[in-house]
Amino acid sequence: MALLDRITECNAQSLADMVPLHFRSAQIGWIDPLMLPRLQAETAVFLMQAGILTIRDDLGDLTATGDALDTALRRVYERDPTGFGRWCPDYTPVLEFDSGKSLFRLQRAAIPALGIMAGGVHLNGFSGRGSKQRLWVARRAQHIAAQPGKLDQIAAGFLPHDEDPRIKLIEEAEEEAGIPKPLMMQAHQTGIVSYRMRRPLGLQIGLIQCFDLELPEDFTPRNTDGEVEGFFALTPKELIEVLAEGQNFKFDCALVAIDFLIRHGWLTSERDDYIALCRGLRH
Repeated sequence: MALLDRITECNAQSLADMVPLHFRSAQIGWIDPLMLPRLQAETAVFLMQAGILTIRDDLGDLTATGDALDTALRRVYERDPTGFGRWCPDYTPVLEFDSGKSLFRLQRAAIPALGIMAGGVHLNGFSGRGSKQRLWVARRAQHIAAQPGKLDQIAAGFLPHDEDPRIKLIEEAEEEAGIPKPLMMQAHQTGIVSYRMRRPLGLQIGLIQCFDLELPEDFTPRNTDGEVEGFFALTPKELIEVLAEGQNFKFDCALVAIDFLIRHGWLTSERDDYIALCRGLRH
């Protein structure tokens, strides 16, 4: 059941103690009880109603609402950055849970603090078919802040507010693996893998848009931005073994790799955990 462990590691078993975050009656996030009083202190933006933390709907249009939220969260962050990521130039869209409709933008650092859904794009770069199939994986550089030394897809990245997933992935693939744009145009989208992880004072809900690209057998990736230590071409059997051995992959990248193995027929219903693996990739 070791592959299933990779999924279990990425999914909170209970949200019973968390407080829903709403905007105009639609849920957009989850608030950790330890984060709640820090947000409630920003009364110009947040209201507590019947056990639900609500973003006020009298802040103006969606752009103005996003700006007011950004200002309030910056004050919370400056008082105590615990539970936030590093404040940066990147923004993420805030999505309604049920419809997926984009409302306004949010500073990337505040994603776990509000427990909103945030997107990424990942590329499975492979060559060959059947017994000749190989999947390229990257080892993250030791100097990067997030999970250094872990295994990753051949290219992947955060999906910012108002960016097209395919265009973003083309940029990431060229920087991270030296894949030229004409070749990347052949990549096809395969669906979404999702997860929800409890983090310190927050919930991280990831929506990963996955792409596959069949590469020429003589293609060798090369990193140009210094964020990758090296690349490895693994057989499906080797990939399964590496995934089963433990936390060798960056947590979300392990899910994308398992999804690839299922879609390409390397993990099948003959396994006792097949249904659990398939269900666990989408929350």
